[in-house]
This record gives sequence, C-alpha cells and structure tokens, in this order.
Amino acid sequence: MLLRGEFYLIFIVSLIYLFIFKKLSLKKIGFIFLISLLIISPYLIRNYFTFNKITLTKSIGYNLWKGNNPIAKVEGVESPNAYSYNDIYKKINKLPKDYLYEFHLDDLLLKESLNYIFKEPFLFAERFLKKFLSFFYFNINSENPNYYHPLFIIPVFFTSIFSSIGIAISLKNLNYKKGYLLLYLVLTLSIFSLFFILPRYKLIILPIQLIFMNYFFIECFKKLKLKNFL
Repeated sequence: MLLRGEFYLIFIVSLIYLFIFKKLSLKKIGFIFLISLLIISPYLIRNYFTFNKITLTKSIGYNLWKGNNPIAKVEGVESPNAYSYNDIYKKINKLPKDYLYEFHLDDLLLKESLNYIFKEPFLFAERFLKKFLSFFYFNINSENPNYYHPLFIIPVFFTSIFSSIGIAISLKNLNYKKGYLLLYLVLTLSIFSLFFILPRYKLIILPIQLIFMNYFFIECFKKLKLKNFL
C-alpha cells in the first residue's frame, strides 16, 4: 500500500477471501488490519495535518485520465492534444493555487476521465481488453524504444505462454492457495487495465506468473517420469 495505491483494494479483497475460503477468524482479520494500519499510520497522520485529508496518495484522477482520454493508448498519453480536449487546460488554469492544488487538479481530471468513459463506453471496454491482454502477454503496439529487444520480449513471450498453460492445469485441482493466486492475478490485471500499462508494470505479476509456470513444468515432469516408468 505504501508503494502502489491500488493495493488498498487488493488488501481488502484479500481479507475477504481469507475469511471466506481460509475460514480465518474475525479476530485474526482484525489483527492483520490493525498491523497494516499501524505501518501506514505515520503517512496518514502527516497527510492529515498537512492537507486535512486521510490519504496516502491522490493520483487516481490523473492516472485514469492518462489512460482514458481521446487519444490514449495502452501505455497512456499525456500531451497538449489530450489536455486540449474539452478545454481542460482552461479549467486547470482556473483552479485555486493553494496548498490543495494537487487535490483540485486530480479531482478535475477524475471528473473529465469519467465523463469521457461514460460518453464512449464501448471504446473504454475495447481499451480495457487491450490493456488486460498486453499486461499479461505483451503490447504489440508499444512505443517504448527498448520494448522489442530480444532479451525482453522473448522471456515475456515464454513466461506468458507457459503460465497460461499452468493456470489451465491449476483450474483442474483448485484449492484456496491456487485460488488466491489466481484472484490476485486477475484483480491486479483488472485494476491496472482501468488506467494504463507501462512495460515495468509486468514486474508486479511476474512472481505469480512464475508460480503458475512451475505448475506447467511439474505436470510435464510427472508425465515424463510416468512415461519412462512404463
């Protein structure tokens, strides 16, 4: 939560999952919540005294707008053309220049991005799907100059393919541990796909992909061992 704002949601969903499927008691759930709250409390207290708001970060509006403006792509777009849509520049210039300026700016961009999403729901759905798939696999339209370097794209390709097969294998014998890994993966993919996807973001799901990839190799090893035994 101190590193990425979206882990607020992941944290809450994780606690709900543990309560339902792990049968974790409310006492233990509360204990986990309390420890987490104590860890982030210095930042919450500092922001409260500084901005009169209980928050760790305030960037959801900017991030949503960057990935959901008229010219946005998978990796998001922040350019003069994007800011010119619906006179956003003029609206920004009218914002009060006080200590809450960043909050006002983020609220404005959140409003503008939501207006555009509701205006173009099918375009939003199309972009969401592209971002979701590019996050797990790869972005065929990336504008990052080093994205298509063999040392990057080849490992991404094999990791994505083998982990996909590992997920399919895991679904045949699903338990609460594998179920949580799958929930975490889908939830992370979905949250990031609401905004925009940068190449480095793949590091967030890479550990989960490696675990599912190992399920694939274990299954191959079992079949190879059985074949040699027969």
